[in-house]
Amino acid sequence: MLVLDATTKSITAQMSSAATTTNPSFVTAYSDDNGTTFVEGSSDGALNGFTQVTVVASPAASTRRLIKTIYIANIDTVANTLTITLNDNSTLRTIVKVTLNSGDTWSTDGTTDQYGNLKTTVGSVNLANVTGTLAVTNGGTGATSLTGYVYGNGTSAMTASTTIPTTALSGTVTNAQLANSSLTVNGTSIALGASGTVTAAAGTLTGTTLNSTVVTSSLTSVGTIGTGTWNGTIIGATYGGTGVNNGSSIITIGGNLTLSGAYPFTGTLTGSTTVTFPTSGTLVNTAVTTLSSLASVGTITVGTWNATAIGATYGGTGLTSPGTSGNVLTSNGTGWVSSAPASGGISTGKSIAMAMIFGF
Repeated sequence: MLVLDATTKSITAQMSSAATTTNPSFVTAYSDDNGTTFVEGSSDGALNGFTQVTVVASPAASTRRLIKTIYIANIDTVANTLTITLNDNSTLRTIVKVTLNSGDTWSTDGTTDQYGNLKTTVGSVNLANVTGTLAVTNGGTGATSLTGYVYGNGTSAMTASTTIPTTALSGTVTNAQLANSSLTVNGTSIALGASGTVTAAAGTLTGTTLNSTVVTSSLTSVGTIGTGTWNGTIIGATYGGTGVNNGSSIITIGGNLTLSGAYPFTGTLTGSTTVTFPTSGTLVNTAVTTLSSLASVGTITVGTWNATAIGATYGGTGLTSPGTSGNVLTSNGTGWVSSAPASGGISTGKSIAMAMIFGF
């Protein structure tokens, strides 16, 4: 309760700025006590911008004015700050300074909003005298100690981390919002949000297996490849291959294969073929008409001899013609000759020769 106990004392109010549309209005109620009786009284009106407006006037002589209530309502469209003072013979002593939003009402009992809800304010609190942990539901963290970045967990106590969890991030951070808008990897600067190519030194790589998504590379040499399937281009003869797409056919080699001579080789097979090669020598076929280097053969059981005459030293006669009809073969000591029989009979040597030829 406020008491005015002198004729020089009154209650005044002033606005911090002129009203936009309508000045705030006021209503007061009080009681005058002259020592014998109590007389009820009231006042009402409107404030007037920067001007000090008396809302409760001074009491009469020998009278104490007991102020019951003062109401000041901000009926303007914007907020305004009011200063309510005790005017003691032109000395202004501030009672309260309050900012009223549009629709708010200040009274000696407190401030209410346009719906009549009491608006409360709290002064400063000496935290040294505060004990316990303020829960999240009461506007606190729910924790007694936090180090690092703090983030909420609903109504549970807040937690902290030395790094910001990726699950707590959302939205897009622009480069302008970052202290560093790029990063450097192996000496290559890449703007954040952009793409770049970084060459990694082999010495910086770890692990032993490439990811399955790595399907190409710039490798020029490798170590010993122990397993795998070659699905690349055909390996040429220069690099140990055949240079030919063999399809589903295979080549089986039981031992070393060496082809000498820098000439093309073409072999044509007309059917399933099995050939046993000699350990050395030169192979021939039916198109060969001469074998100048042939020194021996096995037993020849069929065939016709159309070569040169077989000499006496090799079991033949050495003759290419039987001679005149009636001739006989005679030996001259080194070979056989076809000649007519000598007159006067056949000698013993000739008889032997004839027996050999004619079987008698």
